[in-house]
Amino acid sequence: NTFGNSCVNNDFGDNCLYNTCGNICRHIDFGNYCINNTFGNYCFAIKFLTISGNLSNYFKNIRFENGCENMEIKVQILTRRFGFVTAVDNISFTFGSGDIFGFIGPNGAGKSTTLKSVMGLVPKSDGHVYWDNTEITSLKTKDIVGEGIILCPEGRRIFPDLTVDENIAAGAYLRKDKAEIARDRDWVYELFPRIAGRTWRLVATLSGGEQQMLAIGRALMCKPKMLLLDEPFGALDVISRSDMQDWLVSMKKSLGRTCLLVTHDIDEAIYLSDRILVIGGTPASIRAE
Repeated sequence: NTFGNSCVNNDFGDNCLYNTCGNICRHIDFGNYCINNTFGNYCFAIKFLTISGNLSNYFKNIRFENGCENMEIKVQILTRRFGFVTAVDNISFTFGSGDIFGFIGPNGAGKSTTLKSVMGLVPKSDGHVYWDNTEITSLKTKDIVGEGIILCPEGRRIFPDLTVDENIAAGAYLRKDKAEIARDRDWVYELFPRIAGRTWRLVATLSGGEQQMLAIGRALMCKPKMLLLDEPFGALDVISRSDMQDWLVSMKKSLGRTCLLVTHDIDEAIYLSDRILVIGGTPASIRAE
């Protein structure tokens, strides 16, 4: 069986041999005893059904090209208390595999706290976090970043006294591959041409939309496998917000990056997301707020 590029929702039964998938194929499911399978670039959500749960017993000669990911993040019964106040109450979800996962709820529902708990920025009172089937609950933030999970926080949190280029370079602070860093910097400027001509300018001189582009560009310099976006478009004007929404859609289509998107805007969540999690209320109550 041979699939071309950008194929979605492909199902294989049992005992399939010599299957080839092209680039950017998503949601590919295999049955038992499938061997000699080859995947192209940026293939996601590749699932193998096994009897014993031991992949090596049933699948042989599986080859992945550059950028193929089948990683998901799983949050189980996450709770975060601040004294007598429960900010996050027994929340559980799983997402990954190149999707945009919308995360909506009213103010104070615990959306940002959930993201910070996943990143290890605030201690968890209870619960577990898994990444690629490995528990990362007790990892330090820098180690979670090293695993490829990157948070773009609410309010951008860029460095106002540094130039655009210095902020972009700060995103690669854990990396040692200088040649690849230079290529990724050029790639980020290609993604966001509006800041490409402002590399020498201080961040404080940029517009709100340009600052948000810079914040996301800095996050991309970490080479994220999963990007956590906390209200990334909330403070933007209508035109900049629309531009950034379209950019996120195009990034998903071209790169297959997995994103968790926190937003108050139900219409935005519906437009951008493959799946949506609602916490702390109903969609109608959130819209009313």
